[in-house]
Amino acid sequence: MKKVLFSLLMAFVCLPMTFAQVKTAPVFQTIEKSACGSYQWNRTGETYTTDTAVMVIQNDTAFVLLLTMLEPTYDTAVTHNVTGACNATFRDSVFTTAGTFDVAFPTANGCDSIVRLNITLSNQIYDTVTNCGPYTSAWGTAYSASGDYNFDSAGSACTIHYHLNLTVNPKYTDTAAVVAENVTAGCFYTWNGHTYTDTNVTHYAMLTTADGCDSLAAMVITGYTGNNYDTTFARVCNKQYSWQGRTIVNLHGAASEVVPVDTTYTADTVITANGCTNYYHLDLKFVHEYDTLYREGCELVVYSFKSRTGALANDNAYFTVSGFYTADTNGVELYSYKQSTKCHTHHALNVNVVTPSIDLRDTIVADVCDRFAYAINRLDPDSTILTSSALVDHVFSRRDDVDNCVDIVVPLNITIHYSSYRDTTVITCDTFTWDFNGKLYNYSTTVRERVADTVNADGCDSIGRLNLTINKSPEVYIEGNWILEPGETAMLSAVCDMPGVTYAWYRGTATAPVSTTASYTVEPTGDENIDIRLETTKTYGANKCVTKNWITITTNVGIDDIDALQVNLYPNPTSRILNVQSAEGIAEVVIYNAIGQQVMLRKGTGEHMQLDLGSLASGNYSLIITGLNGEQTTRKINVTK
Repeated sequence: MKKVLFSLLMAFVCLPMTFAQVKTAPVFQTIEKSACGSYQWNRTGETYTTDTAVMVIQNDTAFVLLLTMLEPTYDTAVTHNVTGACNATFRDSVFTTAGTFDVAFPTANGCDSIVRLNITLSNQIYDTVTNCGPYTSAWGTAYSASGDYNFDSAGSACTIHYHLNLTVNPKYTDTAAVVAENVTAGCFYTWNGHTYTDTNVTHYAMLTTADGCDSLAAMVITGYTGNNYDTTFARVCNKQYSWQGRTIVNLHGAASEVVPVDTTYTADTVITANGCTNYYHLDLKFVHEYDTLYREGCELVVYSFKSRTGALANDNAYFTVSGFYTADTNGVELYSYKQSTKCHTHHALNVNVVTPSIDLRDTIVADVCDRFAYAINRLDPDSTILTSSALVDHVFSRRDDVDNCVDIVVPLNITIHYSSYRDTTVITCDTFTWDFNGKLYNYSTTVRERVADTVNADGCDSIGRLNLTINKSPEVYIEGNWILEPGETAMLSAVCDMPGVTYAWYRGTATAPVSTTASYTVEPTGDENIDIRLETTKTYGANKCVTKNWITITTNVGIDDIDALQVNLYPNPTSRILNVQSAEGIAEVVIYNAIGQQVMLRKGTGEHMQLDLGSLASGNYSLIITGLNGEQTTRKINVTK
């Protein structure tokens, strides 16, 4: 519909004008409406029942009606189930009769919608209750015994029938109904969170029964007094042993000797706790130890020990041949001291040295980037790292235990590819697209060093570093009179806020600039149209940024084919920024693509507008420019990316 409206607009704008006459384009007022079933427009008096686009021109205003006709919806295929005691409510509507109904309700778009309802009414209320002690029903009657109870409540809408299935569990709070339980205890007894030491006394406590009701319980403790005996067994290598405040001395010799003592000691005192008497005994034995050890190893067996005569520093004995080794073999005293038992222990070693086996694995073929590291497992200390292509046999030794006493031979056929690096330095104007990552940068972005990662032809990392300087081209527009009466002279001035720029004015097809200043005077010599090009240059070292403006000096020689609104567009062609200038002031700029679709609309309030066309694709576009005085003109531009 908007395309139709645009066609109407273009048809009106392009109406021919008589000699020395200026046509004023109408003001468009768009009215968008939606309705259910039909709509009557007061400007035409007609009633419409379908989607419609109508335009009526009255005086200097074109009224456009865009009408969308809404349709009601129906969901009778889905039934909504609604229930209630004596009545049921659905969307603020109350139903007092059961059944299936199709009811109309307004929808969000204002059109009625048919909804199918299944109304179910029930005035039967059933309730099953279990309670401790008496219970008050929903109709206010208190019951103290279990049973089934019924009650009818007559209301204004209907009579509600209540049914109560009640179970009443008893609560015991009278000690007369409590049977005491006899408990036989030792020196004390804990019950219901309390500790009791008295005997043959009845104790009461309030407990909760299995059905959740309070119940009073009683207990009678039958106690007795007895002796507790505790015997401690100790096996030590010391010269003496401390126990229950006593020191037991080894009277049979030094701690380094074997002492076959097995004696029971009794504490001199007794300890009374919780009403009972405890007696303590000690079964003590002084010992010394001998041991035979079995050791296996891959190529080498290491035995760690402490020297009895040395400085007690850790030491190691190494065995590379299988055999049975006793104390003081090869000058090594096979001796240890256990801190836990304080015992000295002499050892005999049964050593089994295992010879490594050979495991030949399949060839590993790999194409990798930069380096290749290979290890048979995480325990291997001799993993291989290759930085260039190679065909080698790599040998790994597994020595983590006897079961893994293996030399593993792995042939490697490795091809190494390498990552690449590229350093780019660019100095340009306004914008720059880096082909390395396809990203667009503009002059508002400061890029001194930017690194990006991609993949090169070999499939390895490619790192690019960009040193980019983007300088800004001058923003300039032309002021002056370029619509002349016969005999007048055009006085043109370049307006630019950027310091340090130079100006070059070209007339017609002249290849040399006619002026290098910001102002230029054009004296027509009978030509009706003179093409003027202004090149404004800003120099940044060796980089020059140039902005080009085009304008046509027109001499009015009596024909009436000059636009009512005089506009200057620059630069044209443009890659992004378009300046629109008019001495009459600019109210609005509308841009259409080549097939008549509106792609941009911008409002203005002054003589100069700057449009950002970065979102538009390359191609030709039409502009309809409306001035603050209501006059319009149509221009063509070209966008080049």
